[in-house]
Formats: sequence, C-alpha cells, structure tokens
Amino acid sequence: MNASRSYRVGALSIGSTIALGAAIAWNPWVGTVATAALLAITLGASFARRLPKIFLGGLGVLLVGYAFFGRSFAYLGVAPVFVGELVLLLGLLAVLVNGGLAAAFRSPLSWMFVAFAGWCATRTLPYFGTYGMDALRDAVIWGYGLFALLLVAFLPRSGWLTRIPAWYGRLVPWFVIWVPIAWMIFHFIGESLPMVPGTADVPVLNFKPGDMAVHLAGIAAFLVLGLHHLGERSERGGGRRALEWVVWAIWLTDFMIVAVMNRGGALASIAALATVMLLRPAVAGRKMPIVAGLAVFLILGFSVVNTSWEIGDRNRDLSPDQLITNLKSIGGSTGDDALDGSRQWRLAWWDRIMNYTVHGEYFWTGKGFGVNLADADGFQVTDDHSLRSPHNAHLMLLARAGVPGAVLWLLLQAGFAVGLIHAYMRARRAGLEWWARMAVWVLAYWLAFMVNGSFDVFLEGPPGGIWFWSILGLGFVIIAMPFELRFEARIESPRPARRTMTQAAYDHA
Repeated sequence: MNASRSYRVGALSIGSTIALGAAIAWNPWVGTVATAALLAITLGASFARRLPKIFLGGLGVLLVGYAFFGRSFAYLGVAPVFVGELVLLLGLLAVLVNGGLAAAFRSPLSWMFVAFAGWCATRTLPYFGTYGMDALRDAVIWGYGLFALLLVAFLPRSGWLTRIPAWYGRLVPWFVIWVPIAWMIFHFIGESLPMVPGTADVPVLNFKPGDMAVHLAGIAAFLVLGLHHLGERSERGGGRRALEWVVWAIWLTDFMIVAVMNRGGALASIAALATVMLLRPAVAGRKMPIVAGLAVFLILGFSVVNTSWEIGDRNRDLSPDQLITNLKSIGGSTGDDALDGSRQWRLAWWDRIMNYTVHGEYFWTGKGFGVNLADADGFQVTDDHSLRSPHNAHLMLLARAGVPGAVLWLLLQAGFAVGLIHAYMRARRAGLEWWARMAVWVLAYWLAFMVNGSFDVFLEGPPGGIWFWSILGLGFVIIAMPFELRFEARIESPRPARRTMTQAAYDHA
C-alpha cells in the first residue's frame, strides 16, 4: 500500500469513527444501524471476490430450508430481519462491493420487472407511515424480485449453472421421503411440537400441503425430463434408474397425501406434468406409462384395503374418492359443505375485488400495500385478523396495485413463459439437449407456482415468494444466455471443463 492510499484509508477510518460516535449520541438506533452497515461494507470489501458465491451458496441453503421446513425455517432470525432478508442483504452487499449490476439487465425481462416493481413501490411508500411494517410485509411479493436480478448478475459467471441439476437430483430422494414423515409428525404430534424461538404460534415443523405439492411438481417434471441422467455413465445408469422408480412410487404416495389436503397443490402438480408432456412428448412418453401404472397400482391398493384416514383439520380422508372430490370442487359444486363453502367464499371475495378495481374507484391505484384486505373488504375469518390476502396472488396484486400493477405483473409472467418457450425451441433446433430440458423444467416449475398461488397465500411469504423469484431468476439466465454460447457450450453433463467453457463464453459474449 503506497503512502497516499494509507493516508486516505486513515482519514476515512477517523472520519467514520467520528460520524458513528455522533450518530450514536444523536440516536442509538441510527448509530447501531450505521455501525452494522459500516461493518458489513468493511467485511464485504475484504471478501469482495468471494461474496457472489457466498450469496449463491446461502441462497441454496435458504431454498432447501424453505422446501423442507417452510414457515418454520422462515422465522429463523430476529424480527424484522429473518434469514431470507439476511441472504438478500448479502446479495445486495455483493453487488455494492463487487459490481455486476449491469449484468443483471442482460435480460429484457429484468427491465419488465423494474417497471412492475417501480409501480408497486408507488403503491407501497405512501402507506408506510400509516401501516409501518405491514406495508413492507405485504410488499415482499414484488420486493423479493431482487433475488431474480441477483441470480442473473452472479449465476452465469459462478460456474455453478450446470451443477444445478446434479445438486437438485441429490435432494430429490430425501425430499420425497421427508414429505410423509413430516406429515405424520405434524398430524399426530403437531400440537405438542415446540415453537420457533421468538414466536408464539409457529411450530418447529410446519407442514403446508400446497407448498409441498409445488416442489413435488418440480420433482416430477425433473424426473420425467431425465435431467439427472444426461451424461451419466452407462455402468451407473442402471442402478440409478432402478432407484428412480422407487422414488416415483414414494412420490405418488406423497402426491396422494398433499392432493387430498390441498386442491390447488394437486392442480399444480398436474399442470407441471402436462407442460412436460406437451413440450416433450417423446421424452415423457418413455416414462409416463410406467408412472401411470404405478399410480393405478397405488390407487387400487388404497381401494382394496379401503384406506380412509382422517387428515388435517378439515376431516378429509386419505382416499381416492377424496382426491376426485377435491379436483371436482375446483370447477363446481361437490356436495361437500367444507369444499363448496371455501370455494364460494373465495369467489365472492374475488368478485368484490374485480368490482372495486376493474369496474370501480380503485382502478388506477388499488388499495395499496399495507391495508388488511380481509378487513377492508369484509372477508375476515380469523379472530386475530391474521388473514390479509384473498388466497390468490394475482387478485391480491390487482387489489393493492390496481389494474396497472396487475397488467404489469401479467406482462412479466407472460413474457417469461414466452421467453422460455422460445429459448427451448432454439435450443432444440441447435441440438442443445441440456438447455432444452432445463427450459422446460423451469417453465413447468414456474407454472406450478403460478397455479398454487392462485388458490393459496403462497407467493406472499418467504417460503413461496423467494423460491418463486429464484425460479424466475434461473429462467432469466436461460433466456438471456447469448445464442452463440448455446452453440459453443453443448452441455450434456456437469463436468468441470464444460463449466469453465460456459463461464468464459458468457463473460466474452
């Protein structure tokens, strides 16, 4: 370090110390935040080159925790900064000290997100003074979109893009085994489980069937596409394929459990598999007959032994009849008071939102982020007023951000779907099988999130919202990859040499 630089560092240190002392004397909270910020920047400067990978690794751990433990994992931390916000702050720090923000806008979809988030910000900031943290909590549905931009900025250059299927494939068996275990724990001893420290009503294990169903949908699409088999050695392929059918058998049992508890989750899984079959009929055709055979065998097994177990708090049975009733309830009356009553309640609320936005006084502005929609619209059903959203993320955005916000949201999602289909078609024509299957997998996973988000409060919280925007970020990367790279990096397996070539080609594109 030369003399002039030493003087600058010394002067900066002295000036920062004086400023922090003044801040603490003026307001202890401001001083604490400033101290934490300065410490974060100092550490970030020391590990600047490693921060992007640290962020990506932290995000990976975060997504696994949300998938397995859901809401329980989301409450790790100290309010109002929980584990999800900590990882987001780490990513923002990586951008601050390491750059890369320009790379986040390689994709035109990033600009579409900025337009959507910008409008939603105008419907959030004016209400912060009135509703405080409630406004920020409602705004996470668009605020977590920063995860997508950070993935576009860091993932291509990390060399980790092609490792994603291998990592995901290793988690698949553990997840399908975990689903029935988690359900049994939550169902039989859920009331005696301890609470997450710092909370009064969040048990250490929270089983939410809709969330589980979405990840089962992603797993089903992943297995049908055979992403985990691309490039694997022939001598190991047989054993792995035998294990795959065991996984499928467990997956079908998982599907029965979550589908009888949550009709939106059941529809999400069906939609994901339908997407794969539509875009890759040849690939799906080789596996779906066996999967269908396993499904028929499982259903017959339930029918023969007349299995009917009471599930959850709505007296639903784990039986084929209950599954069929749930699916029928999506489109019409079933004679089941609980299912039909829930459906009518939601439709009435959704109709009211349409009336005061599309046809009413909140057309341009919506009611804003912060107001409790259940209270304001007259559909509150909880004593503690904890219900805030109408069990439909798309209509929630319409209610809070008005028609302009809803249109920008729909344009972003439509652009994402069209972009992935276009990327898939170009990859197929170029003979890039890995890219083609990745595009279909991300599209199917995204559709499962969209479907479940149409029936549940899912995208509005960290377990669903951060996963959703991370899937979009991965899709942004696939769509934005330079077409020339797709010819150079004919990735068939996640080998180190290929990863290095991919990273270098992206950097020079």
